[in-house]
Amino acid sequence: MMNDNVRTSRHPRTRDLAPFALAGILACLCASPPARAATITVTHFGDDIYCDAIGCSLRGALLAARSGDTVVWAAGLSYPAVTTLTDTILGRPLLILSGVNVQGPGADKLAIDAQHLSRVFSIETRSPDPPVTLSGLSLINGRAEGVNYPHTNCAGITDSGEPGAAGGPAEGGCIWGAAATTLNLERVALDRCAAIGGRGQDGRGDVFGLFGTDGGAGGMARGGAIFSLGNLGLREVSLNHSTLTGGDGGWGQLAFMSGTHGNGGDGGDASGGVVWVAGSMDWRNVSIADTTVKAGDRGNVCNSGDASAGSGGNVFGGAVATSAPATISFSSLEINGIQAGVNPRNGATGTINGNVLNSSGPVILNHSVLNAAVGNGDVDPSCMGASIVASGSQSRGPCADASVNPLGMFTPIIASNGIMTLMPEATSPIIDAASNCMDANANTVLFDARGMPRPFNGACDLGAHEYDGILFKNGFE
Repeated sequence: MMNDNVRTSRHPRTRDLAPFALAGILACLCASPPARAATITVTHFGDDIYCDAIGCSLRGALLAARSGDTVVWAAGLSYPAVTTLTDTILGRPLLILSGVNVQGPGADKLAIDAQHLSRVFSIETRSPDPPVTLSGLSLINGRAEGVNYPHTNCAGITDSGEPGAAGGPAEGGCIWGAAATTLNLERVALDRCAAIGGRGQDGRGDVFGLFGTDGGAGGMARGGAIFSLGNLGLREVSLNHSTLTGGDGGWGQLAFMSGTHGNGGDGGDASGGVVWVAGSMDWRNVSIADTTVKAGDRGNVCNSGDASAGSGGNVFGGAVATSAPATISFSSLEINGIQAGVNPRNGATGTINGNVLNSSGPVILNHSVLNAAVGNGDVDPSCMGASIVASGSQSRGPCADASVNPLGMFTPIIASNGIMTLMPEATSPIIDAASNCMDANANTVLFDARGMPRPFNGACDLGAHEYDGILFKNGFE
């Protein structure tokens, strides 16, 4: 299904491609002459590297695309459908190497499933590439996991006498973006994304058993769903069931001949339970729900002595961590569980720095609702106190706090466009509570995350869902 505006893959359709190094393929792409922007049509839901007259997969289309190209799906395909990521010739995640516009058929129609084996997208564009835009898709079951060392069960293994190695870091359970990338998501649903830091290696005692060594630190985890070193824009996006877990520290090794004993390794920090962004962020009509964030525990020691001072890992932003200007408008961010790491020897815990948001840059929170359950389930006020920790300037209103709209007064629903939103109860004080219908950039907001008109029967509501009382069985519209 090709035409003059469709560029075929620059890869031959041959099964002999596997031996080629990725660096060689990228060199060919970079050497290609400039061409006018094209529309590349995906013709099936399978997963391979090919895009030619025989057929074009999403992976093949992305490899064939140059900056400015648009990727679409062929008319006549049957939905709902799933593209399961199975091809591993260039690594399992889908690679985006240029500023492309991927226009999916709808989050309710097409899901891209990484099967908990990898993240979904790795985006590595370079300046001055245009932004990468992903729209009309569901991204599910993504997972990024750091190098993990198994516990030796204090089996008395002697080694080189060196401390245990650190567990590997984990970044972006569903999406990883490079520093030069400006990433925009529109009408995209991310579900069941996880970033899991690796466990540190246990200490390795010396071969004579004279002294033990410290366990390795647990790997840090950043961005349960999205990790972006560049800028991030979100419009009508839902992020549901995200998990971020810092790695536990390795155990300190005991000394068999009554020598010194090693300490347990530090627990890994957890930063940005759902999203970690180094660049600027601009969000509107974003919903976050059912997020679990846990920093790593400090490693124990393989003896009864008290040789493990310190505390577990820290949490920085239960939902979001950013270091640049951030604006969040008409969004609903609900965090169900946040736990800092624990030292099993003395019970000392790490710190939680921003139950919902942690920023080292200025923050503008506009017409939004933040709720966070911390540790034992206590609800923390959302627009005040510990929910936002920011060293830059802050503007927090108007928004709602958990004291008037406590956790549990939302009903998660999946709208007809495939986007999850948090519908307030009919008596919620966030209904008609917005002072106007303008976002933080002074743009009039005409629709909510479902595409339903704002306002409904009065003033605009706070959050991503404009209450209209429409709810069908099992929470689905």
